[in-house]
Amino acid sequence: ELSLVDGGASFAEHGQQGLIDLAKQASIIAVCCPLNHRTFGIVDGKVLSAVPAGSYVVNVGRGGVVEQQALLDVLESRHLAGAAVDVYWKEPFDPEDAEQGGARAMLQMQDRGFNVLCSP
Repeated sequence: ELSLVDGGASFAEHGQQGLIDLAKQASIIAVCCPLNHRTFGIVDGKVLSAVPAGSYVVNVGRGGVVEQQALLDVLESRHLAGAAVDVYWKEPFDPEDAEQGGARAMLQMQDRGFNVLCSP
């Protein structure tokens, strides 16, 4: 059975623990919120580790909402089945940036056979 839960409301009411509790029930976490002082890094290692094994993360909001290293770590451990990102961790994007706005690490995982989709 699929259900949609408003993580923003849970975060507003219960803080970080609210997101962790929601993550324990999620097969897909879809991040689509703006980046500001309240949302920076709210999807961290604790949230990502709380999702059931085999879950997915989709970030179409802003890169800084999801802690990049935490996402890379749960992908590397194969705890997550995959991730899709349509964001840069460093904005505004600088085409001269060797790390490609933080996307290079995700692209390298994709090249290594991980189930990662990068579309920025």
